[in-house]
Amino acid sequence: MEHPRFQLPSFDASWRTRLVFGAGTLARLGELAAEAGMRRVLLVTDAGIMAAGHGKRAVEVLGGAGMEVAALDGADGVVPDRSGISDAAERVWIRYEETRPEVTH
Repeated sequence: MEHPRFQLPSFDASWRTRLVFGAGTLARLGELAAEAGMRRVLLVTDAGIMAAGHGKRAVEVLGGAGMEVAALDGADGVVPDRSGISDAAERVWIRYEETRPEVTH
């Protein structure tokens, strides 16, 4: 799937994975993002998570920690295999371009 505005440059990334789980964890999201050095966050989720109020709460917590936050609820909830990651990235980018979410603080 080709999109004229979407040109993903080549890159090499090493991702550190951290899993934080438990009661009250969502309330720590801003603190955890700050620990990771984040200042701007794109929250990518699905409509069900937003409808349940979790996405809105995440945006509030991140904003309360001083983060610039844009929320995109266009994910389909299906985790792609490695061959589908670039397709998923392109779909997110296209959805972002179409909806232009407002940055909230």
